[in-house]
Amino acid sequence: MGILGLVSFAVWVYELIVIARVVGSWFGADPRKPLMKALTAATEPVFQLVRPVARKIPGPIDWTPAIVILGLGLLRHFI
Repeated sequence: MGILGLVSFAVWVYELIVIARVVGSWFGADPRKPLMKALTAATEPVFQLVRPVARKIPGPIDWTPAIVILGLGLLRHFI
C-alpha cells in the first residue's frame, strides 16, 4: 500500500467517524460521554467549515454531515 492508499484509508476512517457521530446523535448518545466528546472533537472542525454552505439549504435538517461524507467520498474516488 503506497502513500495514496494510506491517505484513502485515512479518509475512509474519517467517514466512519462522521457516521458514528451522526448515529450517536440520532440515538441520543450523551454528548458528555468520552466517546461522543472524541467524535465531536474529531469532526467539529470540518463541520464548522461546511456549516455556512449547509445552512443555505432550506429545511429543518442539518445537511452538514451529508455534505462532509459526500466530499470525503469524492476525495477518496479521485485519490
